[in-house]
Formats: sequence, C-alpha cells, structure tokens
Amino acid sequence: MRRYDEPGTLNIEAKTDFEAADRTNADEVSLVVGLTVADSQVLAKTRAQIDVQSATLQNEYGDITLATRGDGTNATIADVHSASGLGSVISSKSVADTVARQNILLNNATLRAKDIRVASGENLVKAPNSLNVVSSSNSFTASLFPTFTVPNAVSSLQELNSINITGNTKMFAYGDIDLYTAEGLGAGDRAESIGGVLAISLIPFAADADLDRTYDSDNEVNIETNARLIAGIAAANAVRILPVQNNGQPYQFGGGPVVLNADLTPSQKNALGPEPGSIPSSMRYHFAPLEIDSISVDFYTGFVVKIVNGSHNGGTVNNYYQFIQSPVQELENEAPDTVPADVPTALFPHLENYNLASRWKNLG
Repeated sequence: MRRYDEPGTLNIEAKTDFEAADRTNADEVSLVVGLTVADSQVLAKTRAQIDVQSATLQNEYGDITLATRGDGTNATIADVHSASGLGSVISSKSVADTVARQNILLNNATLRAKDIRVASGENLVKAPNSLNVVSSSNSFTASLFPTFTVPNAVSSLQELNSINITGNTKMFAYGDIDLYTAEGLGAGDRAESIGGVLAISLIPFAADADLDRTYDSDNEVNIETNARLIAGIAAANAVRILPVQNNGQPYQFGGGPVVLNADLTPSQKNALGPEPGSIPSSMRYHFAPLEIDSISVDFYTGFVVKIVNGSHNGGTVNNYYQFIQSPVQELENEAPDTVPADVPTALFPHLENYNLASRWKNLG
C-alpha cells in the first residue's frame, strides 16, 4: 500500500499590490492680488479574483486553499504657498479614493480534498489585506489683507471581500471546510485625512483643513440553494475487514467481487457505509491488504476455527477446534450460572496454542 507522509497541496492565490502617489505644489508671488490652485486626486480601483467555472479541483491526500488579498497604498498631497501685496485667492484640494475588491467565485465547480479553505481578504499564509489611504492638503498665505480659504482633504477606502458559491457547486472534505472573509489589518484607521492652513496678515489665521474621511469594509459569504458542502467525511470513515476469496472464488461484497487495490463501485460504497448514500460516490475508496502484525477477534463459547498451515502456535493442521470458555475462570468470585453466556474473549487466532485442552476442544 502506498504511503503519503507528506501529501502535496493545491494552492491558488490572486493578489493585488500597488502604490499610487500624487503631489501637487503651487507657489505664487504677486504685488497686488494672487490666484493659486493646487489639486491632487487619485482614484485606485483594484480587483483580485479567483473564478472557478464548471471545473474540478481535486487533491486526494492533501489540502486545497483558494485565497485573494489586496495590498496597496494611495497617497495624495496638495500644498499651496502664496505671497501677495494685498491678498490671495487660493484653492487646495487633495482626494485619495481606493476601491479594493477581493472575490472568489465557485460556479458549478467540484472540490475534493482533505481540508478545504476558501479565504477572501487574506493570502495563503493568512496575512490579511493591507490597504492604506492618506490625503493631505495644506496652504500658507502672506498678504496685507486676510485670506480665509480653508484647504480640503478627502480620503475614502472601500474594502469588498466576497465568496460566492453558486450553481451546483460541490465541496467534499475528509476534514474541514472553511469559508472566510474578514476586515483587513488596521480597520478604519487605514483611511486618513490631514492638513491645515496658516495665513499671515493684519488678521492672522490658522486652522485645520476641511477633513473628510470615508471607510467601509463589506465581507460576505453567499451560498446558493443547489450548492452542496460536506465536511468531516473522515469522521465517519467506514472500514470493514473482508476475505479475498470464499471457497476458491472471489468474495462478493456489495454486488461485486473484492479485488485488492481496486476502487469500490458505487454499490459497494452503499454497502460499506452506515446507510446508503452516506459515502459520496465521488469519494474514492479502495480495497487494500491489511498491513498489521496482529488483529484480535472476539470469540464466544462454541466458536469453531480450522487450523491452516503457518497460522497457529500448536495444533493439527486442517483440524477443527472449538473454543471453550470457563465461566469460573472469567469471573472467579461469581457462581458459574451467573455468568452471561455471551461474554466474549479477545484472541489472536494465529498465536493460539490449540493443544491447550482447558481452552480448546479438538473436533478432528
């Protein structure tokens, strides 16, 4: 039997990584009246998406992980410096806007693995989204008469993480199925607006800029009606020990022969499980030879065993031996007639000495 001590992994990852920066400086000097405008705006739209359409992803002995992550910085700066004789008309505006989408769509897809993890908003090593938006707007004026114009700084971050399982998608896991979406690192602190104004004149003036900050994190997992997700299949694994042959013919089980190293048929899986359909037809089961040194069998009084060559520790090959259970030996402090007749004794048949008359009766 093959052994898989280090099973492989099936990983699919989509990610965005960007850095957007814009800086506008406006400097003006005039003798009478000045007009100065600084405008810095950046709109960043990103999408990290995994789209599985009518495909099958299978890892028989390991895990499947699908992950999408957004990583990036959007920074804008608008600065105005104005010096005039009488006064200035100024405008300083900075806008940094980021819309980051991390999507995973499974439509009519089939996934089979030991464990299945689908994560939108983090990468394969579970590092969350790292998105930052910074907007800065500042103005400095020097004039005879006062200037009261206030700069404007706007920052906006929309983080959209979604998992959509649609159509007839099927997910089968021997262990766990995890569907995960979550807000990124830093939460609302990732959108920041800063700035201020300093005006030197007959009436000095200083104040913060007009600051506007918008933040939203939307995290969704949507599963449609016809989708089917089954986890913990291994928690109810069915194992049955069967003979390979019976009277020289292949042993019949579930409407078919037992063939070593061959996969079970759907009817054999129905016969193996606790009830029909409990083992999905898509999950692979196969007949494998036992690779153990010893296996115990519960013997009851009256059980008969036939000795074959190489499978005993004393006795006559081809003879039949009947197991004799002594109630007095099993429960020494109880009267023999109080001992239930169906109390089993665990034995290793191939290690038994069948010549032991107190334990076995030779039937010839």
